[in-house]
Amino acid sequence: MVEHLSVWAERYEGFVRVGTLTLSDEGEERFSYDEGYLQMSSSVPIYPVLPLSPKPCDAGATRAAFSSLGPEGAVGRDVRIALRAGREAVVPVLGRLNHETVGALTFTHADEEPDYAPTEPRSVGEDFLRSLASDSTRTAYETMLASRLSLNGAVAKIGVTRRDGAWFLPRGLEPTTHILKAGSESYPDQMLNEALCMRCAVACGFEDAARTSLIALDGCEPILVSERFDRTVTKGRPHGLSSVMRLHQADFCQIAGIAVDALKYVPAEDLVPNYNMMVASTISRESSERYGDRSYLFEVQVFNYLVGNCDNHLKNLSMTWASDWSSKTVSPIYDVTCTTMYPELSREMGLGIGRHRSIDAVVSSDFLELARQMGVSVVQAQASLSDLAERFVPSLYEAAESLEGESAVDAKRLAKAFEVDSCRRLEVVRHAAI
Repeated sequence: MVEHLSVWAERYEGFVRVGTLTLSDEGEERFSYDEGYLQMSSSVPIYPVLPLSPKPCDAGATRAAFSSLGPEGAVGRDVRIALRAGREAVVPVLGRLNHETVGALTFTHADEEPDYAPTEPRSVGEDFLRSLASDSTRTAYETMLASRLSLNGAVAKIGVTRRDGAWFLPRGLEPTTHILKAGSESYPDQMLNEALCMRCAVACGFEDAARTSLIALDGCEPILVSERFDRTVTKGRPHGLSSVMRLHQADFCQIAGIAVDALKYVPAEDLVPNYNMMVASTISRESSERYGDRSYLFEVQVFNYLVGNCDNHLKNLSMTWASDWSSKTVSPIYDVTCTTMYPELSREMGLGIGRHRSIDAVVSSDFLELARQMGVSVVQAQASLSDLAERFVPSLYEAAESLEGESAVDAKRLAKAFEVDSCRRLEVVRHAAI
């Protein structure tokens, strides 16, 4: 039996139906734009790989655009088993977990419209937080099924709304404002690690970086709180809509038309330098701030190298649309962790530096090669390298001090470990700046 989902995009005036996502009996999924949407003067593609056309979009492009919206890892596996969704299909997952994805899209069954009526809010108290901290996979899985959330990524995470100083699971179409993330026992200090990296990024000059904090719980690892950057506050919206409005967002896999599962089969050598040049050309084609965004991502790459983040893959880089969908720019830096602190993790970077993908093989000349690949001038690149090299270590301890002041966690111990781990990389960047 063919399955259909209606796809809706949030705008200031409410949700606009943009098309239909179909799963055929043969297992092929295709997206088609609605005729009414195509005739709107303000219609734009919901993803660059899905151009406006009355014909159904390519199946490969459809999968690349929508497969990133579902949960991954252990939580994704459990959700697919519960929904009997199989390993590949997107439609069954989005049909059940459809009110809160990454970006501004929501999904309903073919004969339904988005339901504006709020449901009774569910408070997120200490018992829930302890459950998330101690049994993150199960808690995230059960919450997704109960709350119709579909946050992507392999780490256990839950979208929540902050109101009147308290946390709630969202009501109806109410957008979440923050994401709660819990770590794994396999990686000590995982959430403190990410919080320290993100605070360090802000102190290094990435002032628009996703704001993070920690919820400290006695006897448990802390929970990371990340404020969503794909949200904006507006006034006077109709239909009783929340003043918090979703902004559309897509990672570079979605934008470039690369299915998430295809990344597993790309030879390592193809990631250097082709991926950097692909990212740069995508920015030049799609961004309204072409040079500024290429320069920004160059600096993000340098920071990832300094802090030891080898998890800098295409799903951790994205673009965010303006509230009226008229333009898009590179999203602020997010999801940064010092992976080199964990010996069992790969030291091959998702996006390499210059000619090397292994973080230990990078040399000073690779940064000027990276600048060339990203379309950034040598003068601009060297200024960025010099600034980040000078600010990195002081920023680490500034970040640690702020976290300890808020959460009573031992962040300075981790900052010292980061400093020791980054010592050689810091010298490489300093030499590249000369």
